Amino acid sequence: MAGKRVRVLVTPTSDLEKHLACMHGLEIGGEMNLTAGIQVAQLALKHRQNKKQQQRIIVFVGSPVKYDKKELELIGRKLKKNSVALDFVNFGEEDDEKTEKLEALLAAVNNNDSSLIVDVSPGPSALSDVLMSQLPACGMGFVTTDMSDASADDHDLQLSEKLSLQLSVQEDAADQSNQTNMNKLLADQSFVSSVLASDGEKAPKEDEKK
Repeated sequence: MAGKRVRVLVTPTSDLEKHLACMHGLEIGGEMNLTAGIQVAQLALKHRQNKKQQQRIIVFVGSPVKYDKKELELIGRKLKKNSVALDFVNFGEEDDEKTEKLEALLAAVNNNDSSLIVDVSPGPSALSDVLMSQLPACGMGFVTTDMSDASADDHDLQLSEKLSLQLSVQEDAADQSNQTNMNKLLADQSFVSSVLASDGEKAPKEDEKK
């Protein structure tokens, strides 16, 4: 989302190794282009494997936001119109102006509390540790793994990836559960017979009216 241009490093996937592999060797630098990053992410979501899955963009914001509120609100309304949820992890130096702009964008995109901001204050704790403690309170489940051997940067990177994947897995599981319930109904011969019998009873009545 920074540097010379916004790039899509990997298309939507549940393969964590692909995410980590494409991010290996990335250098931190340049100026954050928030609006372009969100727009490119929205385009990337069109290539998601499960088209029924809720679209969600998670943005880690550690730099000042240079855009004005009106421009951000316009982006937010567009995302809301297209049913795209937007979450922010606001970290780095405390900046009241940045927080106000993110809150304005959140208000524009939020639909039934589907989007949120997690504020991480500067301190000695790693970003990953703060998020791990706050996410359950925000209503997000999280799968924990042993990352004791990872460096601080790798630790934060893996957490951000796991957050995205966890949301994807949860939404996909809900879709699969609905499909499983439908399959069970179709496999229930008594249920199918009752539906067919009900349709058969309605047909003669329609003929009698004619």
